[in-house]
Amino acid sequence: TVRNITLKGNTFTKDYVIRRELTFKENEILTPEMLNESVTRLQSLGFFNRVQIRTLEEGTNLADRTVEVEVTEADPGLFTIGAGVNNERDLTFRGYLGLAYRNLGGTGRGIVFRVDPKYSTDPNIAYLENRITLSYIEPFIFNNRNVGRINLIRDQSYFGIEKDTSRTIMLETNSIGFILEKEVLKNLKVTYTAYNFANQREFYRDNKDARKTLNIAKTGPLFEFDNRNDVFFPSKGAYSFLNLEYSDPLLGSSANNNITIQFAKANAGYTWYQKLSKNSDWVWASSVRGGYLKNLSRKDNSGVPGQEDFFLGGRTTIRGFDASEQERIPNNYDLNVSSIADFKMTTHSEYALLKTEVRFPLWKNFPVGPLGGVVFYDGGAVFLHQTGIYLKDPYRDAAGVGLRVATPVGPLNLEVGWKLDRREYAPGKKESPFAFHFSIGTF
Repeated sequence: TVRNITLKGNTFTKDYVIRRELTFKENEILTPEMLNESVTRLQSLGFFNRVQIRTLEEGTNLADRTVEVEVTEADPGLFTIGAGVNNERDLTFRGYLGLAYRNLGGTGRGIVFRVDPKYSTDPNIAYLENRITLSYIEPFIFNNRNVGRINLIRDQSYFGIEKDTSRTIMLETNSIGFILEKEVLKNLKVTYTAYNFANQREFYRDNKDARKTLNIAKTGPLFEFDNRNDVFFPSKGAYSFLNLEYSDPLLGSSANNNITIQFAKANAGYTWYQKLSKNSDWVWASSVRGGYLKNLSRKDNSGVPGQEDFFLGGRTTIRGFDASEQERIPNNYDLNVSSIADFKMTTHSEYALLKTEVRFPLWKNFPVGPLGGVVFYDGGAVFLHQTGIYLKDPYRDAAGVGLRVATPVGPLNLEVGWKLDRREYAPGKKESPFAFHFSIGTF
């Protein structure tokens, strides 16, 4: 039985911040599981370099115990910086710079500022795309282990090419989001977007003139179940998610002469990992994903704008296809538009995606990190039920091989995928037979 709880080492962090993470209280029965879970909770806060929980009566037969929680506090300020490159749209150089203060006044509250610039050598883009995020974190809402976040985001990114004028269209998004997070069970996390409002402005790259402006306001939950044995290099377990979103003019979405936005969207996925044999380092990883999107408005000008619609192609979906307008699935020709910026989905659509691969070791003592290989197959389809659009044989697939180097921030990947059903992306214009992918991270 817990007779008393004492705290040691928290010269900056308030006592209540530590106590609310403990799974036991005074006058309650104490178990080893409670001690281990309390240590895990305190470590996950990121406020402490070291956490130790013990009873002062260790080695005795006393039933009533005094529990001592000893911590070594970490510097609450954090600075991160990094850079990378991938072959998305020719070569794309990426960077990030982050500043965070994770324990404001010792209360557990936090503030995070991050800048993510990127630049593509594709002459159609040739613009310093960027994403700036400012977040405030409230760790204990409703007097429980609910984490609240307020996110302010400004994003400028490439959106497409206007066919008639060959001008580059950029998309600027300014958004505010109110989010609640809770770990319902050990492996189950729920993230609820109570409200997210985004003002989106299309503009021309050359003179910054506005082309189109709209508002998208959304709400909805995200459920995640994760029991992988390792986030970066899993060899067993599974990760699954279900994301539901709803948008309506009553929430603030556009409802004017140009467009009325009211839709419901569902995304779900299941990814599992297993070793091919008990003592083998060969791992089979597979993922299935799918989604449903429906325009809920009956107004003639209604529709779901292109930035919210389903598309496939690229390393995160179907390798062997790049992220260009020509190889996006479906592409502009399929949709009968000059640019994705001019497309809106007026009825409903679905997508299905399968990714499967075998990962195997090649050189464990490679100088940079363990080197491995991969053989993969990706396939999927987008189904559009819209007047004037007919996607003949919408299923597209590719297979390929790759190399991966294990690094502290995740696998470094070099992959090549070959289209198994190469076809014309427009009359007289053939798709490339393969695509290279260079990136960090796996599915």
